[in-house]
Amino acid sequence: DILESFTFEVTLAASAEEGLEEIQRADTDQPYELVLMDWKMPGLDGLEASEHINNHQTLGKIPAIILVTAYGREEIMQRAEQIGLDGFLIKPVSPQFFLILSCTRLEKGYPRPLGVRIEKKKLKI
Repeated sequence: DILESFTFEVTLAASAEEGLEEIQRADTDQPYELVLMDWKMPGLDGLEASEHINNHQTLGKIPAIILVTAYGREEIMQRAEQIGLDGFLIKPVSPQFFLILSCTRLEKGYPRPLGVRIEKKKLKI
């Protein structure tokens, strides 16, 4: 996996709801620094799930959220900005992006960047 090759510790979630549960569970021991959120999912979409994370009252650390989508529609980008997301990527995303992201996180003092990627289907690592 590209993210793991750049020292990210990756946790996959099959749905937004599963991802939200994982973020809550990890918050007390080892909170996530970064969430790569797919926009188009069954149930909650990525924007709705991101709002839940950003507005969560009991999380000790709100992770940075980057919305990833194959659709570059203006209204999606505007909504992501309104919600206060930290970034917006249009698929396909190049491996160079993850190298830059990893280096940026290291510069900010995060020796081991963490991330959860929420997608429509669960992948095995």
